[in-house]
Amino acid sequence: MRDAKSAEPEDEEEDPNYDWTKDPDSPKYKLKAYLDRSIEAAREDERYNAAKEIDQLKARIAEQASEIEDLRAACAKPVKARHAALPPPAESTPPQAVSGDEAKARMARVNNDRSAYQQQGLRPAGGARGR
Repeated sequence: MRDAKSAEPEDEEEDPNYDWTKDPDSPKYKLKAYLDRSIEAAREDERYNAAKEIDQLKARIAEQASEIEDLRAACAKPVKARHAALPPPAESTPPQAVSGDEAKARMARVNNDRSAYQQQGLRPAGGARGR
């Protein structure tokens, strides 16, 4: 029985000071280096694709801006001057004074107008009660 136990390879204890990150022959180091290279390559591809997409979008924006300018130029209508329809500013008439009787007549006309109440479905103050 002792021979059977001695035939098995003894587990070699790892050196506590061994650092696989500094050993280029270590499989862990090689795997980590491979993963780092693949990650960096993927990032480089993403940067390249993003720059390409940005250039395409800039070109598309420039194209749309030129289309907008073309459409504005096609739809532009010349503005006709209306100077003849407007009275000259120097000839405008100042507001005329209103007599007291005329002012009272205007005020009574406005106060007696009930169309606003009828349009809104309201009734004037002091109207029929019990409704």
